Amino acid sequence: MKHVFLLLSFIWLSKSLWSQSFTFPSVTTPAGCVPPDNYTLYIAISVSKVIITQIYSDDGVTGSFAYNVYINVTDRFDGSVASIGNFYTYTVTLYSTNPAATSTLTNNSSTVPLTSKTRQDVPIGTNPTFNGSASSLGLVLNGVYSSPDTLVKLGYTKASLDIDAPCIGPHTLNADGIILPVTLSELKATNNGDRVILEWATFTEINNAGFYVERSFDGRHWQSIAWVASTVNNATTKTNYHYIDSIPLSGINFYRLTQKDIDGKTVVSNNVSVIVRNHLSQNITVTPNPAYSTITLTASNQTPFDYLLYNTAGQLIIKGNSRGNKKVILTVSNLPEGLYLLKTDSGVHKLTIKH
Repeated sequence: MKHVFLLLSFIWLSKSLWSQSFTFPSVTTPAGCVPPDNYTLYIAISVSKVIITQIYSDDGVTGSFAYNVYINVTDRFDGSVASIGNFYTYTVTLYSTNPAATSTLTNNSSTVPLTSKTRQDVPIGTNPTFNGSASSLGLVLNGVYSSPDTLVKLGYTKASLDIDAPCIGPHTLNADGIILPVTLSELKATNNGDRVILEWATFTEINNAGFYVERSFDGRHWQSIAWVASTVNNATTKTNYHYIDSIPLSGINFYRLTQKDIDGKTVVSNNVSVIVRNHLSQNITVTPNPAYSTITLTASNQTPFDYLLYNTAGQLIIKGNSRGNKKVILTVSNLPEGLYLLKTDSGVHKLTIKH
């Protein structure tokens, strides 16, 4: 039996019932980086809340008030960094088309690790002024607003992002604001005997088709293991979901969700991790090595196992599952000669292919 331990991981994607999001174009290191950095960085921001900090005057028609805007900054990092430091700097600017609002809001430049992470409630701007009646906009002193139409009322519908990252260098990225059709609240992974239970929830769903549940052994190479369809048509109340991975990998397991809209658009979550120990002493041998035309994977028992073959560039070449067979034969005669990594439930095998 497989036993799962060491586990309680969470991701928070949004606190609010609704969310306005700005998704920036991804940036990727160019070829020939020295040191050999090789990664892609995806960055998105969402508005977590707007707080009315002061009302200077208000007669129901005219007036002025001060406000603060807070954002969540989500990074998704794929790849590796060889440079010393492993950090990048970013500055976010929001732009308003409403002449009554402060035209730009900017956060203090921040230096953060190159990793997948969400930083919550980052302040942007300090008590900017809006020349107009707060009450006419439905706003009150010390009110905390998370609805996206609050920011739209203030005119902040565009954003830019200035970053400086290893090998990539300085870049300015731009994005238009969108209202997310699905707001995820949390993804939680827990153990239950020999299974991994994944649980998550949504606070709102508009035209949501469902979720791909994806698993990885290293947090970089992902495989879809299940599809969980939406259980509601459109909703603004909390909806709970779960999936049970009954055959997790031996060792560390990473999980994430890819939410898919009815129109095909997708949003990828952050990931959570689980450590699984296989107490059946499942042993998988790989022969021959070097291999010339085929390789044979032989398991010590009939417990199903996954196998993934990668080249040295990290590209997934072959993937599959034994489906309870103790022996699996893979054809490699069509692959270029060289070194490959074969990941199975019993570990990583270095494999040389020759012709």
